[in-house]
Amino acid sequence: MRKLRPVRSGIAGLAATAVLTGLIQTVAVADEPAPQPAKQPPEKAATAPPAPAAVPAEGRSRLLGKEWRASADRAWTTSSDAQGFHILTADKDDGYSWKTAASLSEPGFDADAWIGNACVTASGKHAVAVYAPRTFTNKPELMTRGAFTAVVDLTTGKVTKLLLQSSLAYFSPGCGQGEAAVVSQFTDDSAKQSGTRLVTVDAQAGKAGKAGKPLSLKGQVTSAVPYRDGIAAAAGYQVVKIGANGKRTPLATTSGVPFQLRTDRDGCVVFLDRTGKDRGTVKRFHAGRTSALATGRLADMDLSASAAGTVFITGKAKTSRTLPGAVKNPGVAKDATASTRGQAVIVSRWQDTKKPPQGADALSIRPVSTSILTLATGRTAKLTASPGDIPVSDARMPQGKNTSPALTAGAGTPKAQRSAAAASPNDPVEDERTCAVPRGSVVKQALQPTPPAGRVGREPGGHRRPGHLDHPALELERHRYECLFAAGPVPAARAGGRPERGPRPPGRVAHPVPDPARDHRPGIQHVAGRTNRGAGPDRQPADRQLLRDQVRRRRQPG
Repeated sequence: MRKLRPVRSGIAGLAATAVLTGLIQTVAVADEPAPQPAKQPPEKAATAPPAPAAVPAEGRSRLLGKEWRASADRAWTTSSDAQGFHILTADKDDGYSWKTAASLSEPGFDADAWIGNACVTASGKHAVAVYAPRTFTNKPELMTRGAFTAVVDLTTGKVTKLLLQSSLAYFSPGCGQGEAAVVSQFTDDSAKQSGTRLVTVDAQAGKAGKAGKPLSLKGQVTSAVPYRDGIAAAAGYQVVKIGANGKRTPLATTSGVPFQLRTDRDGCVVFLDRTGKDRGTVKRFHAGRTSALATGRLADMDLSASAAGTVFITGKAKTSRTLPGAVKNPGVAKDATASTRGQAVIVSRWQDTKKPPQGADALSIRPVSTSILTLATGRTAKLTASPGDIPVSDARMPQGKNTSPALTAGAGTPKAQRSAAAASPNDPVEDERTCAVPRGSVVKQALQPTPPAGRVGREPGGHRRPGHLDHPALELERHRYECLFAAGPVPAARAGGRPERGPRPPGRVAHPVPDPARDHRPGIQHVAGRTNRGAGPDRQPADRQLLRDQVRRRRQPG
């Protein structure tokens, strides 16, 4: 029989060689992939150049209309940041070039933003503004009557700060037909009775705003604006007229609390009324009658009035009847503000809304993006307003940072003058203090050490414990906790450390007497030599170890 093992070995060797060769060939044939170039980040789209501060001269006739040079219209808006509450203006005859009329703030406040409200009087020349640090909204008393008040001349940039504080509510101040505005003040929840004070500010009297006598009213009266010879406001479910003596005359009855009161050039009152769960109606009071002008979703509509007396319905509202000439519904954004002559509406917002500044940049001035829609042409100009870059008046720009008289009202009194004279700008010690230990003193300090076991008093023998408050630096009478509890002087100690005492009356049983100087727990009273535990949640268990120690000391031979 033939042996096949060598043949098989040869075949196996050939097979292994073929497999190995195939593998080697595969590796050898497979070319290494060509190195790919590193992925480059996609090129960012070219950043759009910032919008100009004014409409370019070559495009003004197309955007603003052919009569733009002769127009007296003035756009205005407000902005806030850490540098102040800014009032910005732009005149149409100057291509709506944005300028800063005033930047309002107060020294001494660490504010991340100054917020406020403003309105423009009928002439379009004066703005009445209320402003405050943003954190004032966290305190009810500051939110309702703590904001500062100022009158700004939009033409000259003059700022007049008033001895008057206001609410930060959205409707204060309120302007109407004339050079007056109404500033509102309210009580907060801590008051026993709800009340409102209305103050009429004359923006033109004596070339300076002067606050009139406050008109005190019971209850909450909102959305107050000057109206004829008095004030129109919302009180409950009514629009009322308030006379100089505080008498209320109902004008219109509403479905809900009316708000956003505006007066038009015909002497009528236009306002919003909530007529459903989420529905609102624009109404107008005229000649003793109230008529509905437009309806819509309450959150999607608003009102804005020009200084000349045209009321604009902004947002999404469906007109329900032919509108009078003093009311228009141009279908613009809800937060649009009408210009002084009603020839344009302005929408403004921070330029860096998507990426607010952080860190130190948060304290810088924030540019404002504005859109000015000219109603005559239907065209919109997108402009940038940078507060402070182009002031109305360089010389008067610092007036916005002067101290309000509301902060220095008591500075002229004799008491304030004595305090100011006594205070030292270089010494941290409060010289004008009235307490025995002044704040900031490094010599006299109220020390409160923590002795062992939390008790401050005397040892059983009458000796003061270590850690008592007789500190020589106090230079005052000794501060000792035991004075709060000991009814009289501590008996003198005799040999053995036991206080002297007289003989025990016959028939009296010796009871352990707690030491009031050592046991000052809440809820325990020491009366007639015994411990009386007061009732209440602060009652604590007896210190039995303390009582046993006192009994043991009494039993020791003298």
